[in-house]
Amino acid sequence: MLKQHEASLVFTIRFPASFVEEEVGQVVALCAPLDVMSQGATRQEAKRHLVEAVELFVASCFDRGTLDRVLKKCGGKVRREAPTKPHWLVIDVPLPLVAQQHVESRTN
Repeated sequence: MLKQHEASLVFTIRFPASFVEEEVGQVVALCAPLDVMSQGATRQEAKRHLVEAVELFVASCFDRGTLDRVLKKCGGKVRREAPTKPHWLVIDVPLPLVAQQHVESRTN
């Protein structure tokens, strides 16, 4: 009998981001490499909304099979250090992966 087990793994992708506009009551945050923007009433809220927007964008690219192409096009590289430009902030985007594994189990 074949049983299916599911394992979940969460990894993080870091993207440079910046605050591009501040108006009364609104802050706009931008992840320029992906051309994704969001906003909020404060910098903290704008950053949180930007992380959510980037997470959805990356998940959508993954679902469509275009993530590799999108990351290459925007100059994505594997790095261990943060971006060096002083006006950039770094957003950590958690991305859950769910892997299914078929395991053969014998019942007696």
